[in-house]
Amino acid sequence: MDRAGRHRIRNSRQRLYRSGLGHTVEPATGKVTVGEEQQLLIDALPEVIGNLNGVTATARDLANRKKLLQMHDYLKKYRDEHGGDVDEGSQEGMVNKVWESLYDSEGNEKVVDTDDKSSIFQLVSFVPFARGQGSETGFGASISVGDLDAAQHVTYQLPGLDTTVGKDMASKTKQANDQRVEQRDLARLNGIDRDRLAVVAWIGVEPAKGMGVFSNDQAKVVGPALRSDVVGFNAVHQNLDNAAMTTAVGHSMGSLGVMEAAKTGLPVDNLVLVGDVGAPDNVTSVNDLHLNPGGTVYRGSYDWDHVAEVGHGVGWQRKSTDDSGFGAVTFGTDGTTGPDGAKDLPTKTHDGQTGGKDGIYGYFDKSTESSYNQARIARGLNDQLTNAKR
Repeated sequence: MDRAGRHRIRNSRQRLYRSGLGHTVEPATGKVTVGEEQQLLIDALPEVIGNLNGVTATARDLANRKKLLQMHDYLKKYRDEHGGDVDEGSQEGMVNKVWESLYDSEGNEKVVDTDDKSSIFQLVSFVPFARGQGSETGFGASISVGDLDAAQHVTYQLPGLDTTVGKDMASKTKQANDQRVEQRDLARLNGIDRDRLAVVAWIGVEPAKGMGVFSNDQAKVVGPALRSDVVGFNAVHQNLDNAAMTTAVGHSMGSLGVMEAAKTGLPVDNLVLVGDVGAPDNVTSVNDLHLNPGGTVYRGSYDWDHVAEVGHGVGWQRKSTDDSGFGAVTFGTDGTTGPDGAKDLPTKTHDGQTGGKDGIYGYFDKSTESSYNQARIARGLNDQLTNAKR
């Protein structure tokens, strides 16, 4: 970024803070409404406000949608005039996939659940300009399912190898919504608030691709980016006087990203490793991971996850998280039957979600033991974990 760009960001941040962050808050629900001055900044500098840490998710969503719609309209007009196929790895493919995650074919905003007014979509980061963030494309985007400003329980989901915004944004947003539904179900059963929840499909930086599985290099880019976002959103919560329990979930290579973030301090209450591929360099136990005071590291991997086993071995410097000395609390993923006869389905593939195709479920498929246990952790119900080893 050039000097002029940095100056614009600095001035925008100063103007936002001088205006009291430019918003009002509805006390009962925590819903944020942006003020007139902030709206003017959004209209003038959407690409700045949309990714500016310390600004409300509500404002970032408005700014990012504005930029998204501008780009989508321009690229659609170009494609209509010139024809041809869209490369999903291109900027056009990335913009289209984010748009498809948020809008239907008629251009109307998608609604997560018409019976749940709290289940909104927020585009909390949008980087379509390949800013050299270390991935092959340099693109990034994150979508929150649920109002991130109002949420009192927040979960960040980091995906695994070969995930890209242009290919996977819609499916990862669905995965985030499915986890939010599990958390709402648990809240109903436990008589606690069902609405103030947010699950973020975080692809702020794309993870490693292909042969990158042999290296921790891309995780060292993902980690600081995640930390920056979490610190920023935590600051907003503090300014809104809204305390939230925060959870970061890393799947496969995404587990390296969350651990890289935690090596120098990730302000979350729970760190969850799902189908992880071992610990990065200089992490030999949970004592090397720095969370909020009292924070806990959890781990879940099904018995025959050979992909995770290979991941532990390919990066020879990776410490096995399965060792008892590592110190993570292990939760069940292989399926269980509750006292009432209800079954939590087993995970039988390293994938995130399969939809139960051929009777095979991934770590994030609804109604699996893995997904329910992740929801229990995020809701602070860790005493209800199934098949836990502490």
